[in-house]
Amino acid sequence: MDQPSNAELIITPGEQEQEETHLNKDELKEPERGSQSDKEPLWKLYVNGSSNKLGSGAGLILTGLENFVMDYVVRFGSHTSKNKAEYEALIAGINLAIQTRAQRLKAYCDSQLVVNQIQGTYEARDERMIKYLAKVRRMADKFRSFKVVKIPRMENTKADVLSKLAASGYTALGSICMEFLKKSSIENEIVEIMQVDDEPCWMDEIMNYLREGKLPEEKKEARKVIQRATRFSLDGENLYKRSYTLPYMKCLRPSDASYALQETHEGICGEHLGGKALTIKMLLRGLYWPTLMQDALDLVKRLWGMDILGPFPPASGGREFVVVAIEYFTKWVGDELLAKITEQNIHTFFWKLVICKFGIPRVLITDNGKQFGNRSF
Repeated sequence: MDQPSNAELIITPGEQEQEETHLNKDELKEPERGSQSDKEPLWKLYVNGSSNKLGSGAGLILTGLENFVMDYVVRFGSHTSKNKAEYEALIAGINLAIQTRAQRLKAYCDSQLVVNQIQGTYEARDERMIKYLAKVRRMADKFRSFKVVKIPRMENTKADVLSKLAASGYTALGSICMEFLKKSSIENEIVEIMQVDDEPCWMDEIMNYLREGKLPEEKKEARKVIQRATRFSLDGENLYKRSYTLPYMKCLRPSDASYALQETHEGICGEHLGGKALTIKMLLRGLYWPTLMQDALDLVKRLWGMDILGPFPPASGGREFVVVAIEYFTKWVGDELLAKITEQNIHTFFWKLVICKFGIPRVLITDNGKQFGNRSF
């Protein structure tokens, strides 16, 4: 059945999540629109999902108060279908709007299947589609007003370009925020949240004070918690740090912080930045924890690269090869001329110029040549 290009769905809080195996149009009746204040600003969200042989991803554009515009891309850890990518894009966009505390949201999507399944015109039979549909409805309850609008693809060009960039794995995105989604948003939600909540860390005292007014028994420690808490804000189970020049920054627990730092530095979107540049990038992504700078420096200060160059025209002593080592944090370079590139010569060079001066590297990047792949190395 052909649908009008501007078909619009209105969802208001109060709809119940469907538990049946199959949903049909009668089970997804639209409720009456509740009253809402016109004073609340209207946020607009453009979403698009993409899936091709290179990968899968989503592109989002969120606009709101005072010409606020955020371009956001999500790279999926596993390949998924086009329809599932569209749902993931919508869910990621809605979640982003929830974090900005939007009360009225209007989402634009060019997927006829997604819009009509939410509307009830199309029946959701696939088990995963039913889960996606239920999650969208559940998230819609968090807004005073929520609309999904079907628009032509030509009117969603920018989100389409962002989704294709995310799917391609391209990482040089400048100021565009990027997220890596390891697995589907409908899998193991409760288990993951429980694991995070059970992990004790620096956030607990601040959250306990902001939520329940609890303080440590020792007066000195209690005073410190009160002073620190003025720089933080609690939203549900998420703690945010206030910033003078940036939006609120989400606070991370140690395990999440370690993963985010490594993924940004050397993961699928990694750029192998220096310590200070890596710290700035994490802050620009809206992430914070107290030891961010030190953790970033510790991560990169023992990252080395090593390679062999040559042969060149022979120099004195028949030396025609150059072995080079570079430390990525300080950009320090060490080199030595060699007549032969044997395993022993490379081992001696690495011991004298790297280990004896800087200690054992955490990571060593080579081209896996036979001089580097031996047992002694």
